[in-house]
Amino acid sequence: SGPWRIYRVPAKGKRTVILDSDREEVRALVQDAKGSLYAALVGLRSGGAGGPKTAASGSAADADDAEDILGEPSPTETRRWNAGAKSSPKKHQVVRIDPDGFVFPIWDGDDTPFALAAADSEAVLGLGGGKARLLGMSGPEFSKSLIFQGKEEEVVAVLPMDPGGWSVITSHGSAVY
Repeated sequence: SGPWRIYRVPAKGKRTVILDSDREEVRALVQDAKGSLYAALVGLRSGGAGGPKTAASGSAADADDAEDILGEPSPTETRRWNAGAKSSPKKHQVVRIDPDGFVFPIWDGDDTPFALAAADSEAVLGLGGGKARLLGMSGPEFSKSLIFQGKEEEVVAVLPMDPGGWSVITSHGSAVY
């Protein structure tokens, strides 16, 4: 399988690679009110150590033969991986990508992430792996808390509700909470 990338694609201008992942799939992507992105990365490619790959702008790792919709070449630029971040040997990972381009791992584990949502200062992660769970991640250190656990096998969608809380859809014994 090819590279799993997340691009920033402005209405006009050149696209930018903001994450070049060594995972098998980017499963979910959401943006919070402050402009940070949260990405659920699933599976490790064979030989992968975990965590996003980085490369200097314009290097072979950034090269992309794809052309934009008008047929013009679109150069790419990879953003910065937080120098203090550790790669994860865990199978799955969630990262926060700040507007300035820094990438921070905020969760890793063996349960499969299926859904992400963000509201105010909290991000939530819908997990599967035998028990449907909703994990809250908040605060500067992204403290984790179990918000919901169902009898179903996985959380496949989650949306913020007004004036607070979450709407959750599960599968394999489907339910809406």
